[in-house]
Amino acid sequence: MIRIAQASSSEDFGKYGIAPNQRRTGVTKDKPQGNLDGELNIINWKGGWECVYRPIDEEVAEKIAQFFYKAVANGSHIGYSWSGNTGLFDALKKKGSTDPADVDTLVNTDCAALAGAAIYYAGIEDDRLRTLTTSKMDSVLMSTNCFIKLTGKEICEKGKGIRRGDLMWKSGHTACSLDTDPIDYHELVYFQKHVFSGVEVSSGTSGTRAAQKSKSIGKTGYRPVVARLASVSNSALANIQPFIGGGNEDKLYVNYYRASGNGGKVDATVMVVYVRNEITKVSW
Repeated sequence: MIRIAQASSSEDFGKYGIAPNQRRTGVTKDKPQGNLDGELNIINWKGGWECVYRPIDEEVAEKIAQFFYKAVANGSHIGYSWSGNTGLFDALKKKGSTDPADVDTLVNTDCAALAGAAIYYAGIEDDRLRTLTTSKMDSVLMSTNCFIKLTGKEICEKGKGIRRGDLMWKSGHTACSLDTDPIDYHELVYFQKHVFSGVEVSSGTSGTRAAQKSKSIGKTGYRPVVARLASVSNSALANIQPFIGGGNEDKLYVNYYRASGNGGKVDATVMVVYVRNEITKVSW
């Protein structure tokens, strides 16, 4: 069974409350996390999601999942409320910690604020995450270039292909998957780096194309959907724009446009996202 961690609602099942988690049950000396229920809780999979935001870096995904779990477990100090919802984020910043278990003052969070803190303290230090809301999740997360967005019906409704650390979203709510679908595992989406070394950029007018490189990138059972520049040795020399197409969806093209007008050699790495053939919608 796939588990979901989330900040759900306050002590009176509303938007506003007083920390900590007054709805937590089963707390004992030997089991301080109790039954992991209440305002912040862990539940079994429920569908109804509109999309899934998947961290590109698996280490980031793991840190996000751990953050959610530990935030839920710390029911003695972390509660739910729309007011003061940056409390969890701010408490960790003040302590210089990335671990919700270290929070020892009474603070609140909500579903999106919890996600924002989890992402930030997983290493994606974008200041907009402190005040993240569900309405801003798409613009903020996708602009970090650290997530892909999955909107296939099977993953959103049934969790088919869901992975630990994925963030599920629907209008007004977000949550995190603590488990990976035991059938599809992580191979639903595949990432591959393609390296182009020592490409000659001749001197010339800034903004004009100096070179184009291409290579076949087909992978059996998958289709490439997005190509994104991952690194460049000298961005002052060339603006590099990769794309998939040219009448062949299994071919990667990389255009090199002169930046300064000077000549020289450039190394570049392009990340290509592949998805299994049965997935119909993905974006980056």
